[in-house]
Amino acid sequence: MKYFRFSILLILLILSGNAMATGGKASVSFVNNSEKLLKCDTQTDNDYTPFIRLQPGSSKHFENFKLGSQLRCLTEVNKTPHSTTMLTYFSVNTEGVYELLQERVACETCLSKIRWATIVTFPNGEAHYTKWK
Repeated sequence: MKYFRFSILLILLILSGNAMATGGKASVSFVNNSEKLLKCDTQTDNDYTPFIRLQPGSSKHFENFKLGSQLRCLTEVNKTPHSTTMLTYFSVNTEGVYELLQERVACETCLSKIRWATIVTFPNGEAHYTKWK
């Protein structure tokens, strides 16, 4: 019975630690590894607010970044107005380095069958971008 209580207590501690991590503060960096200007917005309530603008090759570090924050980012394709990649939406759920880059990706519905995308690489190495529908 004693081990059963200890096991339950241990499981509760582990689960509560994970729950706190989603709303806690963490050390987070954003790195623009594209050759174009990177723009990111953060969601506040039901609206998006400009958050960071990073020149090619630059980075920004935050010591107390709120985990669970919702971001959307894009990169310029060229200097003409409205020439950007599609917005890439993602959540910052873990601390570490979030690398953003611009690459060509497959696009079945595009005439050229490829398009530019802003790709985010999470601290665990997983890459993500918003797919064109």
